[in-house]
Parts: sequence; C-alpha cells; structure tokens
Amino acid sequence: MRQADGEPNDDNVVLSIDNCIDQDDTNDKGRSKRKRDDDDDGGREIDQKRPPHDEEDSLEEGLIPSNSLPNYLSAAFSELYEEDGLVVLGRGLGWLGLLAAFVRFYGSDDSRADDDNIEKRRRKPLVFVLNLVGKESQVLMSMLTSWGTPHGDLPRIITSNEGQSLDRKEVYERGGVIVITARILIVDLLAGIVDANQIDGMLVAHAEKVDDEGKIVAFILRIFRSQRYFARNSIQLGSTDGSTPDCGFIKAFTDNPSALLRGFAKVEKVLKALQVPKLY
Repeated sequence: MRQADGEPNDDNVVLSIDNCIDQDDTNDKGRSKRKRDDDDDGGREIDQKRPPHDEEDSLEEGLIPSNSLPNYLSAAFSELYEEDGLVVLGRGLGWLGLLAAFVRFYGSDDSRADDDNIEKRRRKPLVFVLNLVGKESQVLMSMLTSWGTPHGDLPRIITSNEGQSLDRKEVYERGGVIVITARILIVDLLAGIVDANQIDGMLVAHAEKVDDEGKIVAFILRIFRSQRYFARNSIQLGSTDGSTPDCGFIKAFTDNPSALLRGFAKVEKVLKALQVPKLY
C-alpha cells in the first residue's frame, strides 16, 4: 500500500510503540506495588494504579450519581483505566455512558490528585475525544449535565465552524477534555498549534472504523504515540532525577462487534491502528 506523504514509517512507529508499551509494563509493575498510606487510619494499603479513589465504585459515588452506571460499565471503567485497550460492547449497552465516565473523570480536578509532578497538578490533563458523529456530542453533554457536572469540568466542543488557530492554542494550553474533529486536530498537530507532548490522552469513539474510514484518526494516534515515545526516551537519557514522562493513554470504544469480524485479521488491524495492546 502506498504510504501517504508525511506519515511516519510503519515499521519504525510499530517498533517505537512496542517499546513504549514494554516500558510502560515495566513501570506499571513498579507503580502497581502496594504501599502503606500513612495518612489513612489503620495504615490501610492502597493500589497506586487505581484512580485516586479507594473504592472500586467511588467514581459513581464522587463524580457520578449512584446507579447512573450499571455494574458492568463500572467494571469496564476500572479495567480500561488500568490498561489501554479497545472496549467492545453490544448495541444499546451504553458505550457512550462509559465514554462519559472517562470524560467526567479526566475533566475533574481530582484526575491529577496522585500525580507527583506539581506543575502538572496545576492544570487539568489535556484529553481529546475523537470520532463522535451526529448528535453524540450533544448527548454526551446532556448526560454529563444530568450527573451534576460543574460547568468548568464540562468538555469543550471544537467544530470546523468555531475558533481560529490562536484561540484553539489558548484552549489547549488550559487543558481539560476537548471534543474535536479529526480534521482540525491533525492540522493543529502538523502546524505545531498543539504539541503531542502536551496531550495526556485520547478517547476514541467508533473505533472499528480507524483502519479504513478513520485514516486521519489513525494518523493522529501514530503521531501522538511516536512523539511521546521519542520525547520520553530523550528525557530519560538526560534525566538526573530518574523521572520520565509516560507515553500518554488511548482508550477506544465500539458498539459494533460485527464490524470487527469482517475481512482478514480485522481485530489485529484495528488494534494496531489504535496503538493499543488489549481487547476488552
């Protein structure tokens, strides 16, 4: 297949992503070790890989009204939070609610509560939501509003009819969750309006389309992962305090499992395009 102008070489990118995932696994093992919480009564042990809440259902208790998410979506949130991957749900099982839970979490000030980097804690993580179609953006906003989400924690929606590049640059610098079209984001990445190293993560809807209809989304994810990987390694080589940035996260969602059965090795192609290692 002919390679598009400006795209990174597939072999180099795949190699870098594999290395990134391998190093993440090594770091995760260290972060996964349980340590004593000196400030907690009874010296209770906490798992450092979980969200900054002790109980598995605390997302619903703290950020989302109880019983707003069924148990299977709460379990899916916990697993997908711990390791990047593609979640496959049947139609009508609430994939948009699961996406909304991640938007609510990363849009809140609590999402960086356990980050050791003081500078990072001063701003919300910059997270992009890609591939929403039709009125899904409005449904997402309505769902978050019904959960009592503060106005400052709601995602910003950027469309082709809104904002100049300088205005978008200011929005990116403030952080938070941004619902954006792939065409705008790829232009801003290539033009340097937003640096991939500023981006903390991506939430990708309708992920079954990324290897065919969603070529731009796949290109964005490759730029994001590769630039984060190379920045990570360059900083690691010159680091004196042992701290290194991570490669960012990618969480993907689909409610069309039958689409993953079409063609040869469709699942493998989709996971490769998404730059994620796991299928849920």
